[in-house]
Amino acid sequence: AVLVVVLFIYIVMGKNGVNASHFTNAHEIIGLIVIILVPMQVLLGTFRTTPAVHAPSSKNDEEDDDDENADKFTEDDSKKNCLSRAQWYILHALLGTSIVAISMYQLQSGIYHYDQIYDSGTFTALFWTWFVVVILILLLTSISARAR
Repeated sequence: AVLVVVLFIYIVMGKNGVNASHFTNAHEIIGLIVIILVPMQVLLGTFRTTPAVHAPSSKNDEEDDDDENADKFTEDDSKKNCLSRAQWYILHALLGTSIVAISMYQLQSGIYHYDQIYDSGTFTALFWTWFVVVILILLLTSISARAR
């Protein structure tokens, strides 16, 4: 997250020399959104809820505790904790997936702008080739991991 923010500041400072206006097109605005979402995702991951803790199921479990005054979680506490953990997981997964999708668009739009400025046209094809190869590698890795 720190590297993302540092690079963002570097880009804004570099653009000051070229054009004083900032956040005037979709690429720049979405870049700002990504810069806001990445630290939020890191903080969300840092402050995740603890997994559900279950109360002892028998008297033998209770007798094994060294500290008789230890907090005992009731079944209701465990359900509340489990629910908040599930909500956290869904939010964290959706935010992470959204950041990846938005970032992929951001990469493509940046390459498109580069191709327009320098009349290149070759980087867009390279980007999509790279993208398809990476997705295929991830899919194959996922499939082989599940097969084990």
